[in-house]
Amino acid sequence: MLKQIFALVVRMIWNPLYYLLCFNQLRAWMPRLKATRIGKKIRFKPQFDVYGKGKVFIGNNVGLFDVFINSGSGEVHIGDNTFFGHRVMLITGAHDYSSFGIERQRRMLIKNIHIGEGVWIGSGAIVLGGVSIGNNAVIAAGSIVVNDVPENWIYGGNPAKPIKLIGSNKNT
Repeated sequence: MLKQIFALVVRMIWNPLYYLLCFNQLRAWMPRLKATRIGKKIRFKPQFDVYGKGKVFIGNNVGLFDVFINSGSGEVHIGDNTFFGHRVMLITGAHDYSSFGIERQRRMLIKNIHIGEGVWIGSGAIVLGGVSIGNNAVIAAGSIVVNDVPENWIYGGNPAKPIKLIGSNKNT
């Protein structure tokens, strides 16, 4: 009986301690397993995922929550101080629509994605390959970005269009 109580007490103490010590260290390494280069002070949730053989470069002080990066064979560059809302997708590849049958699945068109520093991408946004987002830009929630976004602009919609220059009272 005493042995069972001792075992129960050890489990009650050891399990949370193990979780705090080991899981947090594993959690800190998780993005490093998925990205080619990763900066310091990255914040992420376990839903963060990278798919594909491409390269992902993440700057310092980046917030990755349930972001999905489909890098195909392309590259994704995320600048310092950038943060993402929930369920954001970055997709570097597209299938070649001019192909037919199984070839359509196999033939990929790969285009890189570059996201500048201090960018905020709202929840549910999709950024497609071949796009560059300038420093300090804001992408509205639910937007689909198919063209480049200049620095200091708010873009939104499907496809994303300019809404306002940040720091200006002038709307477009």
